[in-house]
Amino acid sequence: MTRRTSRPARTARTAAALPALALACTVLVAAPAQAHKDWGHTRAPDGTLKRGCNYYPYRYVVDPPRDDWQIETFLVDPRGRRLGSGTFDSDSEANRGKARWRLCRASTSPGRFKIRMKVTWYEVDGEPHTGWVKPSYFRLRKPTR
Repeated sequence: MTRRTSRPARTARTAAALPALALACTVLVAAPAQAHKDWGHTRAPDGTLKRGCNYYPYRYVVDPPRDDWQIETFLVDPRGRRLGSGTFDSDSEANRGKARWRLCRASTSPGRFKIRMKVTWYEVDGEPHTGWVKPSYFRLRKPTR
């Protein structure tokens, strides 16, 4: 036999939970706007999705508060699938540079691509600080005949 809670008791519990729910929603809405750090950016030119597998260039600039850093770049296709990534650090790379993605037309659709960049920089004592910079976008069109 199941026990049923009376309607007034359920309503009172729901009413008590509403302020906490409203606060949680406010925090979730406000967080993405504050989530992007001003520690660098990425950029890629628009282009044409060529036949076969080809390299498509992009650039990165990283400007964290300290000179000891590491970045990770991620390419996301128009369907939201992750296609590739790259890793760079201050020990072997300059704070601005060029890189490239290798994409194959048979497995990639034309459209708007997103580049995300995660920056990690380190204090003198080695404590890490991590944040995401604002993503950049570029388009690869179908080839014209």
